[in-house]
Amino acid sequence: MLKYQAQLQKSWWVDANKAVLYFDLAGQTSGPGRGAYVDGTIFWNTGLIFDKVTASTDITVNRSIIPVEWHYLGRGNIDADPIFVEPNTDPPWLAWRSQVATGFHLRPSSPAIGAGPCGLDMGAYVPGGAAICGEPDPRFRGDRLAPAQAGVTHRTDAALVVGGPGITHYKYSVNGGLWSQERSVDVPIELTNLLNGQSYTVYAIAKNSAGFWQSEESPSVSRTWTINVSHRQLLINEVLAINISGSGTAILAVFSRAGSPCHNQGTFPDLIELYYDGPASFNLSGISITDNPDSPMRFVFPAGTTFIKPGQHLVLCADSETTTSGIHLGFTLNGAGEGVYLYDKNGVLLDSVEFGLQLPDLSIGRIGYNGQTSARSRLGGGRSRSRAAEPWHLTIPTFGRPNVAQPLGNLAAFQSIYRTSTNVAGEYSGSLSNGGENIIPKLPWPLEAAILRFEYSDRWYPTTDGGGNSLMIYDPAAHPATWTQPESWQPATPTPGW
Repeated sequence: MLKYQAQLQKSWWVDANKAVLYFDLAGQTSGPGRGAYVDGTIFWNTGLIFDKVTASTDITVNRSIIPVEWHYLGRGNIDADPIFVEPNTDPPWLAWRSQVATGFHLRPSSPAIGAGPCGLDMGAYVPGGAAICGEPDPRFRGDRLAPAQAGVTHRTDAALVVGGPGITHYKYSVNGGLWSQERSVDVPIELTNLLNGQSYTVYAIAKNSAGFWQSEESPSVSRTWTINVSHRQLLINEVLAINISGSGTAILAVFSRAGSPCHNQGTFPDLIELYYDGPASFNLSGISITDNPDSPMRFVFPAGTTFIKPGQHLVLCADSETTTSGIHLGFTLNGAGEGVYLYDKNGVLLDSVEFGLQLPDLSIGRIGYNGQTSARSRLGGGRSRSRAAEPWHLTIPTFGRPNVAQPLGNLAAFQSIYRTSTNVAGEYSGSLSNGGENIIPKLPWPLEAAILRFEYSDRWYPTTDGGGNSLMIYDPAAHPATWTQPESWQPATPTPGW
């Protein structure tokens, strides 16, 4: 029971059959508790999370796995399986992580990894000591519009936050200089008048609630960034190639929560989002965008008509509409796979992304701090490449706002058999019948609509009934009604992702 304003951070609550947080107990307290602050916490398979909540109860929930009905209480929350390691069934290279406790370690594919405060994992298993976040976004570099390079910003100031589970106070040092005075984690590090051409790294040591200090010999270290006051960057940030019924946010001046139709005045165009960062607004005159590199000027921004501001997400409609508002490109995107290419006024390629077969009403977008993993990543169902060194992922459409990754299932076992570059749109948690059954792929919540329905049988081809072959559709673009016919399929060697 919580009587006063309490904090619940970096923990998990699993299989609870009673409310996790009570704010009042009749006959045992003189009145309800004030509220709670929850951050980086996993609530999974719990019946009731908050009980005895009144109109005056002050609850904030940030960066946690929690049912969607509580997402309005904060930001960065997701409703997804945390994908814990299972010590009794997982392979040893995963299961060993659970031997130190009773479980609740995260698998590598968990949506909770890196999704907590300061980029830490959600849940209790996080490194000790200070966590530093808030370094300038390093996606951009700057003598000209160019592919991204980590660690460069035009900004000459920065505000960094130091925190972590159980951390109450900290000291910091810039570039290995003298340590600051002790300060509360409620007070950020504010750096001003940073020098052009200079690189900066912040070090921090933390004190926990028990009064123990992190050693100065092993401080926490921020990402390093460099100041270039002239830098600017324009890039492709999000693409929606199959916009059927909409599942993202309303665009072009009206933005609403995820789950509302992604439409423009009743139409459902394909969408492309550009993102710009720089020291001043940028004139897009002469910039061109296309889906065909052999025709780089399919759409050219007219002279003097469009300026984009620093930090702005500019939404473009990939359609031929002329009666609705917004910027219309005059071409549509191919959901079966193609590319989007952005050129400067001199015809130099600034940015591009190539994608394979897409999922209806789900976009692809840049996710991550600096894309240090790979430029090749999952784009719906197909292989992809991006000039910029940031990963692209399946995303919930959020045009006009920062991207939000669509949570996926466990990929570890699949990729251990095949390869980590295999493109997977999601994971089926059940198993397929050896005798044949109905298959119904569905869109994720909140739509939960069937994409396709078909039935297969083990009697079609003997080699697919325990002989090592898989069933492969001849023509993925064929009418859905033909998918239930044996002649639409062929026995083949399994080649997932290709």
